[in-house]
Amino acid sequence: MAKKKRRPAADAERQPAVPEKDIQQPVPDEPDEPDDAPADLIPDEPELTPAAEEPETDSAAETADADTSSKPAADADTSPKPAADATAPDSTDSPAEEQYSFKTLINDAKGLLTRYDLPNMLLTRMIGLYFLLSGFWVIYLRKKFMLNPVENWRDFVPKINSGSMLICSLIFVIAGFATLSCFHSIVPKKARVIDHGFAIFSVLFFDIAMLWHANNFFMTTAVMFVSGVFIYYVITKLPSRRPFEAIPWPIAGAVVLVATILITLFIAEGAVKRHMIFGTACHDFGLFVQMYHYLANGLHAYTTCERDTLLSHFNIHASYIYYLLVPFYKLVPKESTLLIAQAVLAMGGAIPMFLIAKRHKIKGLALILISFAYVFSISIISPCFYDFHENAFLPTLLMWLFYAIDRKSSVLTWIFTVLVCIVKEDAPLYIVCIGLFMFFEYKNDRKMRWQGIAMAALSGVYMLLIVRWLTAHGDGATMTAIRFGNLIINPGGGLGEVVKNVLLDPSYFFSLLIQEQTINFFFKVMLPILFLPFITKKIHRYLLMLPFIIMNLCIGAGYGYAADINYQYIFGPFCLLLFTVILNLDDLGEEKKHDLSILLGSAAMVFFAGMSVQNLDSRISYENGKEGFQQVEEVLDSIPQDGVVCATPFLLPHCADRDYIYLYDFNDCDRDNNRLLEPDRYEYLVYGPTGELGEFTTPILESLGWTLYNEMPGRVVIYHNPNFVKTANAN
Repeated sequence: MAKKKRRPAADAERQPAVPEKDIQQPVPDEPDEPDDAPADLIPDEPELTPAAEEPETDSAAETADADTSSKPAADADTSPKPAADATAPDSTDSPAEEQYSFKTLINDAKGLLTRYDLPNMLLTRMIGLYFLLSGFWVIYLRKKFMLNPVENWRDFVPKINSGSMLICSLIFVIAGFATLSCFHSIVPKKARVIDHGFAIFSVLFFDIAMLWHANNFFMTTAVMFVSGVFIYYVITKLPSRRPFEAIPWPIAGAVVLVATILITLFIAEGAVKRHMIFGTACHDFGLFVQMYHYLANGLHAYTTCERDTLLSHFNIHASYIYYLLVPFYKLVPKESTLLIAQAVLAMGGAIPMFLIAKRHKIKGLALILISFAYVFSISIISPCFYDFHENAFLPTLLMWLFYAIDRKSSVLTWIFTVLVCIVKEDAPLYIVCIGLFMFFEYKNDRKMRWQGIAMAALSGVYMLLIVRWLTAHGDGATMTAIRFGNLIINPGGGLGEVVKNVLLDPSYFFSLLIQEQTINFFFKVMLPILFLPFITKKIHRYLLMLPFIIMNLCIGAGYGYAADINYQYIFGPFCLLLFTVILNLDDLGEEKKHDLSILLGSAAMVFFAGMSVQNLDSRISYENGKEGFQQVEEVLDSIPQDGVVCATPFLLPHCADRDYIYLYDFNDCDRDNNRLLEPDRYEYLVYGPTGELGEFTTPILESLGWTLYNEMPGRVVIYHNPNFVKTANAN
């Protein structure tokens, strides 16, 4: 019977292991007990203690039972073999424990690395910590020691290399790495993007700290390229884009709205302070102050300082859009009203930009940053600091027009088409290009195609008619000759001759596109938008680039202001380029659309820090000389409101809110004969006493019997003409 009981035990050893809780514990192998001993007398687990030592054979049997506790009771064996097994562990116990400990250590290390996602996230975390720390040191040393990391790098490096800063840096890196690792381990796996977001933020923080007030295009470009590489690397390490895309659009919209408001305040503050330090001139601000004086008091756009005679500004430019601001100026009749309105108009395009991007399935962080490509664009911000212009209406109107087209809203499209056309006589060119684009883009929508053709045709006709009217009844010929002088043989030929000459000699036209004076401007516009307008196989989308080619590159070759990012001529063309970018992103796939949207916003912020922040210097200058500037204003305010004034360019805008004011410069002087031309036209002459013009003017006025009316010594003087007869100033 005993042998029959051992055979199943041998078979059991060949079966798979059974969980310990399902196996009945073996009965202690006592020779005097029967095989069917009661279960309650069976100990749960044999234990060997010095106080309970048994003879060697019994001890060996108990050890064997303990080693085979996971086997059925039939496994109990009293043969000498278990005794030999029981003694074996005594000789191999230490190596087994060492082997077990080493494997456990390796497994624990692997588990720790897996928990903190290392080494996969090692470089990403180090990028974030390095750039955040570097940006902090840049700010700290600049503020405390006035050290620039570029210009004063020989002094900057030893400061960083000092013992205390190195220790602080090391502590920061270790603590920061540990903190990021802990955060990574506790957040849900699907939401583990803290490292990536932190790295992107740190890179941009360093860029802004480094480029603050730099005003250096080449250094900004270099920083943009290097930062772009790091940011793109971080984006590619994302396990999924979904966490970034999960930001709800209302939150994204709120972020964009706050950023838009802040940049609007930045522009308004800088522009107003620039005016308050006498940085604005007759052209192009004083004339608009006088024009709105007339618009607010009779709806006539008259000026006297623009062409030195009483003339409607609408005889020079067909900018009837100016009427939209009349209620605001009438409510607050100050020069600053126009500058603040310009800031709002320029930034107003951020809202439709956000809505267009949202319609094109750009989500979350990508939606925020592609909107930042507009909000922080130097092509939108920089021109706002050059006085005041009707072109500032274009960003808001064009972006809303694109939103209407994208929604296929016919009514809104026509409304904004009309508004764009009345911005200026050349603005219909935008509609012509947009209309032709619509015809080719919406091949499966007959209504959109025919609407595009109608828009292009009607706008083209209006443009030709209004330019012809300005040429016949106003100053249109002069403006055409100035803008298109490098494409006109006959100065009175108008736009018709421009078109004819381009068609007859395309070689000359192509030679104007990229020249030394325009290539720098070309890169300033295209680099922040990563040249994405060119990334398309749909040739008809290049129609949206035509205004940029014609109005900026071609005209800019002869009229330098058109190829300068600090002037208003880039407002409109840039909006068309940005809409082209959104369309082209749609064709690149979801991942590239997401990644490039982030890069677009990052590039815009880098260029903003490197090329626009210095406009805050006007605020600093005003605060430093506030008392003096206010005294000059008080002197100018002392001129009677009905007085006929002649003032130098930078003083004129501060006293232009009147019926008659004229520009005074050397064109009003006969220097050969040491006299003034038509001095009796003016009742008050306002100028700076120092400088060549002031030194020339004062002796002549005194010899003519003019009297000193008011002055601030060394800054401004006002002379009064006692012989002035007001009725003589009919014109």
